[in-house]
Amino acid sequence: MNCPSNKIIYSYPWNNKNTAYSTELFDFSGSLAVTLTFINKSGKTLKLRKPQVWTTEGLPPDEIGDPGLPFFKLIYTPPEVIPEQQFTIQGIVDLSTVKSGSKHLTFRPQTTIGSWFGDVENVAPVVSNSFICLPEQTKSEDIELRLI
Repeated sequence: MNCPSNKIIYSYPWNNKNTAYSTELFDFSGSLAVTLTFINKSGKTLKLRKPQVWTTEGLPPDEIGDPGLPFFKLIYTPPEVIPEQQFTIQGIVDLSTVKSGSKHLTFRPQTTIGSWFGDVENVAPVVSNSFICLPEQTKSEDIELRLI
């Protein structure tokens, strides 16, 4: 099992323009801490909300199987981003809720009106990103200390 690399693939073309950001294939079934930083090159102020997040075994045009919908706990996304401003989306993705095995993890930021632009490479290119595999949580038990 391995964490995703920090390489981002611009994906999900529509009208010859990519509409999402995906990882390379990786095999990990725990939780990931995700930080994605973009720059707003749209020329407009963007009002953001929670992004769409899903997994697939292949990317278009070779998408394989049904998409998985992992639980995504949003930690931070700015409500508003002015032109030329960098913005960061941070959260925790729980991959234990999707099919195990090799997969791509895909993100599509969303505006408050429920849309996203169709040319992510030019309108909001990735500046930096980080994927950190989190250790499994273990149960802790209270131990009663008895001195004799």
